[in-house]
Amino acid sequence: MSDKKKAQVFHFDLYGKREVKYDFLNQNSVKSINWNELDVKEPHYFFVPKNFDIIEIYEKYFSVSELFIEIGSGVKTERD
Repeated sequence: MSDKKKAQVFHFDLYGKREVKYDFLNQNSVKSINWNELDVKEPHYFFVPKNFDIIEIYEKYFSVSELFIEIGSGVKTERD
């Protein structure tokens, strides 16, 4: 990035039924939620927590784009 400050990305998981989630949202605000700041690393930019401790091992292997040279949307019947 240039001299601009990088953005901070935050994440929060909320599990349960819809009613539980609505209750949580009604009782909290963006400021009151205990957010987790994500460690954003290019080129991945995950929007969920990831452990980057073994990223060197992960990057030793080939990527999906190296495995599949042609990019396509698969078979299209156009009659669905």
